Amino acid sequence: MSARLRPSLIPRCLSCARSYLEAGATEWKPLFCVGGQTRGISKNKNKSIAVRLLKPMAGYGEPDRYVHIAREVMRNRWFPKRIARYAVGEELKRIKDGAIVVERDYGFKIPSPSKSSEPPEPVEEEPEEVEVEVLQKAPKAPKVEGIQPQRAMDLLGVLLPQKLDFVRSPLGETPDVVDQTMPIYGSVSKADIVQKIRSLLSHNDEAARIRLEESDIEFVDVKLDDPTRVKHLGMFNVKILLKGSDQWPVERKVQVVAQGES
Repeated sequence: MSARLRPSLIPRCLSCARSYLEAGATEWKPLFCVGGQTRGISKNKNKSIAVRLLKPMAGYGEPDRYVHIAREVMRNRWFPKRIARYAVGEELKRIKDGAIVVERDYGFKIPSPSKSSEPPEPVEEEPEEVEVEVLQKAPKAPKVEGIQPQRAMDLLGVLLPQKLDFVRSPLGETPDVVDQTMPIYGSVSKADIVQKIRSLLSHNDEAARIRLEESDIEFVDVKLDDPTRVKHLGMFNVKILLKGSDQWPVERKVQVVAQGES
């Protein structure tokens, strides 16, 4: 004897009956497909980037060599351990133009320290006294807002233009030829130069954290009544050297032009 259908399952209109028939004729499919949706999955998940080595790495090369490395390795291991740094600004442009070669040295090996055949002579010194004396004579190099002075100098050398322009009004008629003896209203001080450099570095997240002081800037190759400022039109050389850095200073030109001069 066939089972009776419950009244609630009996179609009550033609549209309902058609739906029951179509549902019975359609092949059953599981709720979740085996393949799954792949749209939106990144194809560049393991894309590598160009970095500059700060330490010798076996299979990669010596310091200052540019190599490719996976983004995850750089972000999680190499950058926190100061093994390498990201290529920025002008470096990226030169890499794209082919001026800088990004190539890994697979055969590079870190040389092991040479071992002397003779044992070293014993030194009769008290470790505690030596440690205190070293700490007093060699203070720890200061950091610049979380950036090492050497790294900050690298960024200054890459991001700063060769010439810093300042516009001032001359005391008198604007000369046809730039006269370095022509006085100006006010002056161009070290504070003005610091403010100019900070404005230029503000577009780079890392360089914007550099703490540049007036004492880090020096006018060179010119005799000034006040060594902290210039009071004439002309071109002046300045030297930038951050405290704690053992690198060569960054040299740039400061040009003071008359207002309205192109």
